[in-house]
Amino acid sequence: MKPSGVRGVGLLGCGTVGGEVAGYLVRERSAQFKIHKIAVREPGKPRRLGRLKDRLTTDWREVVDHPDVDVVLELMGGEQPAFAAMKRALERGKAVVTANKLVLSRHGRELYDLARRQGVYLGLRATIAGIHPMIFFLHLALPAGKSIRSLHAVLNGTCNFVLDEMESASRSFEDAVRVAQKLGYAEADPSLDVLGRDTFHKISIIHQLVYGVSAADGRISPDRGLCEGIDRITAEDLHFAAELGYRVKLLGTIESVEGRRSIRVHPALVPKEHVLALLKGAENGMVMVDDYGEKSGYTGLGAGAKPTRIAVLQDLHAWAAGQAGVLPGEGRTLNLLPADEIASKYFLKFTVIDRAGVLAQISRVLWRHNISISAVIQKERREGDRVPLIITTHETMERSMRRSFKEILRLSVVRSPSTFLRIVP
Repeated sequence: MKPSGVRGVGLLGCGTVGGEVAGYLVRERSAQFKIHKIAVREPGKPRRLGRLKDRLTTDWREVVDHPDVDVVLELMGGEQPAFAAMKRALERGKAVVTANKLVLSRHGRELYDLARRQGVYLGLRATIAGIHPMIFFLHLALPAGKSIRSLHAVLNGTCNFVLDEMESASRSFEDAVRVAQKLGYAEADPSLDVLGRDTFHKISIIHQLVYGVSAADGRISPDRGLCEGIDRITAEDLHFAAELGYRVKLLGTIESVEGRRSIRVHPALVPKEHVLALLKGAENGMVMVDDYGEKSGYTGLGAGAKPTRIAVLQDLHAWAAGQAGVLPGEGRTLNLLPADEIASKYFLKFTVIDRAGVLAQISRVLWRHNISISAVIQKERREGDRVPLIITTHETMERSMRRSFKEILRLSVVRSPSTFLRIVP
């Protein structure tokens, strides 16, 4: 029998974030919350849980079905059994707070609708911990008449830290990842972050919250949409970008173009004075431009256990205070803009043989695809050496750029590695 006014808590997962949340509730000796059960994969693993050790189980059902558990904190990660656990909790009328981006990106509509039918709280601040206050602002502002022209966001603290470390300390991508891992900003397997998939899950959740369009739409996925990571970015790319007045960031983007919407993730050059270019280390940030051209934005810490733990606890306290959760509106039909119809300026870096006529050959290919050159950087070296050739373009279609880039790579004077990146105004 729990004392009156005490909320029963069940915890699914007690890793980095779950351990932080449990530790905080124990340290604070909160009279408002009591942890009744904690599901873990390895009960014998050393944990600083004190008197909570006797509440460990390997069966998530014992947590969800516990009669004294009023709210389930899902912090185990992965798609299953996390989705099954959240669904079961909601069906039983229990509140759910989650940090699981993967589940919401794939099954968000089903869980949102279930929470709405059951009249229970579904907290998702921690899925976009670094910028969640801005998302809540958008959710309230858009129904009042605001409309988004574009939204660009740095949503992965790991990637921002790695890029910042590569630029500031002139490290390779691999060395920068190792530094991030040592400091706790990157997982042992960082692929979900550095390949852009984590950012894609987050931008799809943001899209659903803002527009009410299902993030589970099969076309909005890292496998079917435009999703590129930072794993091919080099310190040399960052150097030349800086020489042109830009910094490279991994961006999640939502853009409205003539009634259609583009949802994508890729590294991009951002002007040095742009608020997103100023983000350091593991910071996250977002900039929105509305139909009137007005900009608004938000920045916050985005990697590590602390910001996620804070977001989970904010949801927990909001639920306890009787506040309504933020759920997307009813799903609407999405008219998606194909990736090859995106219009952008581009940064091209080619490794070429240093001989006369190279720039002319490349320029002819771009001209045939109706692509206009904006600027060129070519460093002088000895005849016959391989040298980097940097070209920026005026705005053109993604389709044209991809076709011309492939054609240029077939030129006898062009060597690997070569790359192209998009430029954000």
